[in-house]
Amino acid sequence: CLKFLFVPPNLCVVTIAVASFAWCNLFYIFKRAVQLQ
Repeated sequence: CLKFLFVPPNLCVVTIAVASFAWCNLFYIFKRAVQLQ
């Protein structure tokens, strides 16, 4: 994963990284919400 940080800024790479990070957060929040019920 750290390899992506050393790649020259590419809009496609940045978009994929941000999207996957957002999905990770959504999935984590969803899991927490289900556990709290």
